[in-house]
Amino acid sequence: QIIAIDLDRDAYEMELPIIKKANIEYKINFIQSSALSALDELLNENDNRGIFDFAFIDADRVSYQKYHERMLELVKVGGIIVYDNTL
Repeated sequence: QIIAIDLDRDAYEMELPIIKKANIEYKINFIQSSALSALDELLNENDNRGIFDFAFIDADRVSYQKYHERMLELVKVGGIIVYDNTL
């Protein structure tokens, strides 16, 4: 399962034809929200700790520390967190 979080639903819908062609639409849970709000909501559900094997963060760099704090709880031990534009 893939959880995709974005404020802009158009970004998801632009890629939807490719997703449908690959027949993976059923695997993607799109959440239209700010990332911090969505991550906080996931954390408020106790059974979500350690649910991710992999996380890719491509968001506002100013908030990367806040994303990281939340992802440390959501990504399982041994999982991978990747950040875009960190150099």
